[in-house]
Amino acid sequence: MGQGWSYDALNLAFNLLLANPQAALLSLGAARFYRGPAGLALDVGPFTAALEFATGARATVLGKPDASIFLAAADALGLRPGELLMVGDDVVGDVGGPQAAGLRALLVRTGKYRPGDEDGGGEGGRRPPDGVLGSIAALPTWWEVQEAGLT
Repeated sequence: MGQGWSYDALNLAFNLLLANPQAALLSLGAARFYRGPAGLALDVGPFTAALEFATGARATVLGKPDASIFLAAADALGLRPGELLMVGDDVVGDVGGPQAAGLRALLVRTGKYRPGDEDGGGEGGRRPPDGVLGSIAALPTWWEVQEAGLT
């Protein structure tokens, strides 16, 4: 929703959930923030967390970082999770989520990247990425090194 989020929109969702306790709370992801034109901005995760906290409902996450999306991708490709590599700039959604599903994951120092993400973002036992790239342009070289067994 981006800029469409407001107190009124969040409160409407809150009241709809309270009025319909059988309704499912679905979230298209659980990302904490994204990089917008003005810098970092809240993404859907904090709003989902607010609705969960206020209503006692538990959201079904249909996107990153939930492991199910990565497992579904592996299944659709007919591959085992360990045969896939995720590359992205979000230490939680693009690294932690795939790793939890058994994929390898590389962090790119662009976009949402922040110093310290190389260590897993400094939060509660999160694994560090399987590799860190300065940009996506470095991926072919990283891949060649992996294939040659030089790491």
